[in-house]
Amino acid sequence: MSIFKDFFHVKQSPMLSMLGFGGGGTGTALVGGAGGPITASGGNVDALAPGNGYKYHTFTSPGTFTVASGADNIQLLIVAGGGAGGGSYGSGGGAGGLRYYSEFAVSPGPYSVTVGSGGAAPVNQGPGGAPGGNSVFGTKTATGGGGSYGYDGSSGPGPANGGSGGGKHSAGGGAIGTGNAGGNDPDATPNSEGNPGGNAPGNEYLGGGGGAGQPGFDGGTVGNNQPSPGAHGAMGAGGDGLQFPAFTGPLIGVPALNPLSGYYAGGGAGGGSGYPSTPGGSTGGRGGGGPSGPTSTGPRNGVAGTTNSGGGGGGARGQGGQGWSVAGGAGAPGIVVLRYTV
Repeated sequence: MSIFKDFFHVKQSPMLSMLGFGGGGTGTALVGGAGGPITASGGNVDALAPGNGYKYHTFTSPGTFTVASGADNIQLLIVAGGGAGGGSYGSGGGAGGLRYYSEFAVSPGPYSVTVGSGGAAPVNQGPGGAPGGNSVFGTKTATGGGGSYGYDGSSGPGPANGGSGGGKHSAGGGAIGTGNAGGNDPDATPNSEGNPGGNAPGNEYLGGGGGAGQPGFDGGTVGNNQPSPGAHGAMGAGGDGLQFPAFTGPLIGVPALNPLSGYYAGGGAGGGSGYPSTPGGSTGGRGGGGPSGPTSTGPRNGVAGTTNSGGGGGGARGQGGQGWSVAGGAGAPGIVVLRYTV
């Protein structure tokens, strides 16, 4: 792994921390400049120059990045929308797929940008949460996060597979959501856009959603500082996303992302039962993954992923005898950010 020491900082295997370097381009990786500085426009945050030698263009909604002059390589981060967490006794939603390119060649002309929406959350027992939407820059696509499973084990209005997969529910015949639905991209680092959700090996166990840097945790396990599981309806934490210190909230002009310290695409936490023996809620993955409903008798709704992080939504906690209308957390919308030297 020493060959990659300048590219990755491994915080916790297999969780990765990205230092702002990676694969390249529009199909052909380029080394160095491709023809001089560029003049460009586009994005909700247009040509922000925070004083670190780069200009940033940030898209939190669809738009167009237009190069007026020049031809050069940009650094490009594409994060899709996260999948939603399941309703009452729901599993965690998968994080949106994440693609990073350190040498993406651009030349004069327009580049269409799509920002994936977060998956819609269910409001009660039954089907799980919806998958997130794809994010696109030009010809490059990050796949929306996988949806989750609800109480009866059925999936939401879309598949549990996605950029990262939704967690499994032990009821019914639902499978673990697989990650990297868009396949490997040799120009991106990492090549894979995400990881699978967590398994559910026991009675009403609920898996966490996968993150860009780590699979979701199985129900009934202890991971990412979640409490020890109870004997019934134990939940799994969401998998961590990836960190990009060159794309933190202050640098890209999105203050709401400041607390994430450059992490994106964390998986949503699996929900749990309302039984008092089951401990407090499970944690979402670093990178905006939503936690599960925190208590069995008070707030039980799953928590939405952090807006524009691509995080999956947290699953809800059920409570038989107190009503089943317990909502899962919505998936977070994605984001597209690029920067180039000035």
